[in-house]
Amino acid sequence: MAQQSKSTVVITGASSGVGLYAAKALALSGKWHVVMACRNFL
Repeated sequence: MAQQSKSTVVITGASSGVGLYAAKALALSGKWHVVMACRNFL
């Protein structure tokens, strides 16, 4: 089996709006390790 590596992305402003949407979309794709920089996460 071929080894697949994931890239890492840091998203600032990920507590709401476009940043949150982008973080969710990238995480759900399964191709990225997502680091969210946000004030609070509900």
